[in-house]
Amino acid sequence: MYSEPINNMSFGGLVFAVIVAGLIWFTYLFFIRRVLKNLVRKRGAEGFDYTFIMVERILLLATAAIVIGLFIMINPFVNSVLALLGIGIMYRSLSNLAQGIGFISELKLEEGKSIRIGNLQGIISKLGWTGLFINAKQELAFVSYEQMREAQVNYSTTEVPIVAALYCKALDKESNHQKDIDNIESIIFQFPLKINQHPVRVRGNGKQIIAEVALKNSTHLDSLMYQLSQNGYTVKQK
Repeated sequence: MYSEPINNMSFGGLVFAVIVAGLIWFTYLFFIRRVLKNLVRKRGAEGFDYTFIMVERILLLATAAIVIGLFIMINPFVNSVLALLGIGIMYRSLSNLAQGIGFISELKLEEGKSIRIGNLQGIISKLGWTGLFINAKQELAFVSYEQMREAQVNYSTTEVPIVAALYCKALDKESNHQKDIDNIESIIFQFPLKINQHPVRVRGNGKQIIAEVALKNSTHLDSLMYQLSQNGYTVKQK
């Protein structure tokens, strides 16, 4: 007798919750995320990697909590059952996500640094939503945060340098090629986050300019590429 109103209310609650979640993520993706990325590119500062990842994960959990809360309020009995069913199905992923926040916050995990988890040792390639991607012995391994909790973890803050080859091209087609080479070389030499022990090489290659430079991590590389782009060059890494 009451099944139709309950179904209508459940569907309406779901639509409303999805709209709220969409607005939150739209604001994040097209405003907050861009601001944070620009800070990383401009400053190349330490600590932004894990802070940025933390913001994303906490925002995702907060959004999920809001959506579930609104959905349950529309029809407490039916929607509570549906919400519990959904949480049960996604429990492992949500558990890994929550544990990841703890690991990232406590250890200040960042890409490009060395880590040992049980018998696996390598370099952190990516901080995933539910685990780490690790470069180990010429292969990419995935370890969930749940597996990290159960294993012995040794984390080193020593950074593995990145030697990058940047392909640059002036946006101004009338610019002098040799002057562009000298200008790019000057920008790189003045860049404070490069590794001075590694020689900087800048050479012309047809219409392009190839610059080889060593940096501490991928964040510093993004910062250098941003600076070059702000000085009138398209930049690609190969």
